[in-house]
Amino acid sequence: MGYNFCGRGTLIYHPDPRTCAYFSCIANLRSGSGYLVECRDGQYSLTGGHTSACSAHGGVLRTVFSGT
Repeated sequence: MGYNFCGRGTLIYHPDPRTCAYFSCIANLRSGSGYLVECRDGQYSLTGGHTSACSAHGGVLRTVFSGT
């Protein structure tokens, strides 16, 4: 899918539909209104950019980017 955690590329607001087949996503991923982040508990969420991002999952661990 071309995702990285290095800060290179662009923020992911509309992840590939296969994302949750590869990563462990929160149950309501598609209802998120931010960009893709990995929460501290290893779950992935579309709450990046919000003050409450990953609040039920220990907070944000890192942002996911698209591109090489």
